[in-house]
Amino acid sequence: MQAYVLDGHLDGYVPVAETNLLLVAKVDGKAERVLFHRAVDPASGTLPTKSSVFEGNAGWLGTIRTFEGSFPTLTLNGTTFSNISFSFPKGSKHVH
Repeated sequence: MQAYVLDGHLDGYVPVAETNLLLVAKVDGKAERVLFHRAVDPASGTLPTKSSVFEGNAGWLGTIRTFEGSFPTLTLNGTTFSNISFSFPKGSKHVH
């Protein structure tokens, strides 16, 4: 599974220095976790110092088509966010 860090308008990638992100998903009342790690740059084959692309193993996903997800704590470029929730695949409503 891949996760991307995007800007506030969801139209540009934002490279961050963080090395991992923790997703907690509720599937049929059960909590499942995915630990995303900074993705290797496919062009160089190396781990970049900053990235907007993260990858994690979600073996539990299988045939699941929807779930409620959250990032309990998320620090991006020094700013910490708490309880970022969304519905998959629908997403979250972006409000200004």
